[in-house]
Amino acid sequence: MSAACRKRHDSRPSTLPNLPCLISVELIHNCANSLELIAGRRVDGLPQCHSPSTLDRMTLKSRSHAPPPPDRYASLLGRKSPAVVHTLSASLLLAAILAVLVLDVPVADYFATHSIPDSVNELRTVAELFGHGLGVVIVIVVLAALDPVHRWIIPRLAFAAWGGGMAANLIKLCVTRPRPYWFDTTGLTTSWSSFGDVIDGLADGSALQSFPSAHVATAAGLAVVLSRLYPHARGLFVTLVVAVAIQRTSGQAHFVSDCFAGALVGWSAGQVTFQEGWASRWFDRLEYLLGRPRPDSSPDVVADDAVDSAHHRAA
Repeated sequence: MSAACRKRHDSRPSTLPNLPCLISVELIHNCANSLELIAGRRVDGLPQCHSPSTLDRMTLKSRSHAPPPPDRYASLLGRKSPAVVHTLSASLLLAAILAVLVLDVPVADYFATHSIPDSVNELRTVAELFGHGLGVVIVIVVLAALDPVHRWIIPRLAFAAWGGGMAANLIKLCVTRPRPYWFDTTGLTTSWSSFGDVIDGLADGSALQSFPSAHVATAAGLAVVLSRLYPHARGLFVTLVVAVAIQRTSGQAHFVSDCFAGALVGWSAGQVTFQEGWASRWFDRLEYLLGRPRPDSSPDVVADDAVDSAHHRAA
């Protein structure tokens, strides 16, 4: 090779040594893109290089208590099969009738002749709170403080609980029945004779207002809505309703049939907010105004709104 050719060859820019580096960079880039798609835009738990707003969104989604997808609320709070609702309603009514025939007198006699240990009395006092109007206020305050994402459910919850209790109190004014501590069960096998023939209203205070149990109705209405919102804790809410019923019967404030009837009233009050079209639509609209995600809102839109609110509060 001549000196001129050698000089010209040496002065040409050398790109061959950089080719492995270029291939490596391109390979790493392709692998990163593939992993990003597989892992949901994350590699080894670390976000890729995105804009700050996207990073904020990803951090908020992973660390905050973001609400579930809106379609989940449609499933939880939507209208259930009428057959299921009517079957349970009929079961509670049948249980109340059977209790009048079989359970009322023996249970009332037992608690009238047996003392209750102090430890059980304390549990009875705590259980009553779940069926008391003040207890509903406490449940609402706790829900608003511990689960602010679902605060919008409070109007429906309050209607079911207090509505069930007030409906039971209205029935009390129309059905005369003495409480167990006022009723002599000597020689009786059923409690049919405890029902009066006249409407005494407010006569004799609450002594003749045993049917149905307003405490159990309040607890049942509360349990219906809470079970829809937190289905994984449905057993706990049912247990609390049973505890309220035991508290009322052991204290000789109600017959067993009163408790079944109260459960039916509370169950019906809770189901009105879900099953009746006019009531369900009204509560849905109110909950949307209070922050419940709408069915046409995707989780990303909900997260964007939450990020914007967080930035606004930070500013």
